[in-house]
Amino acid sequence: MQNKSDTAQELASVIKNSNLSYRELEKMTGLSKTTIKRYADCEIKKVSIDAIRKICEATHTDLKTLSINCGNGKKLNIYSLMLSNLSSKNAIQLVKSLEQLNDKQAERVISYISFLQFQELNKSQE
Repeated sequence: MQNKSDTAQELASVIKNSNLSYRELEKMTGLSKTTIKRYADCEIKKVSIDAIRKICEATHTDLKTLSINCGNGKKLNIYSLMLSNLSSKNAIQLVKSLEQLNDKQAERVISYISFLQFQELNKSQE
């Protein structure tokens, strides 16, 4: 049996707890019913950030509660990645890069990303 990623398990939980049918989620997200079922059954280990966003919006789930496992016990909040305006491809590259860092280095990178996001958020509110 393959290990299921934390993100895949979190998304499966969001889908199952939504009390929405796969058909309803299909209409609300634009994702196929088959894809949604595969996410719910954790058959898809690499979950796209765009799919997560669509499912969370449809189920009224706060993105701040979900994270991506970066390896070595490190996690990066999905909401933070989305605020940074990274494309899915760039976000995946960032996660892969974080896997190569030791805990202290990864923590510094994540802190810096959070700092930049905070500054960007403050600019947009002015």
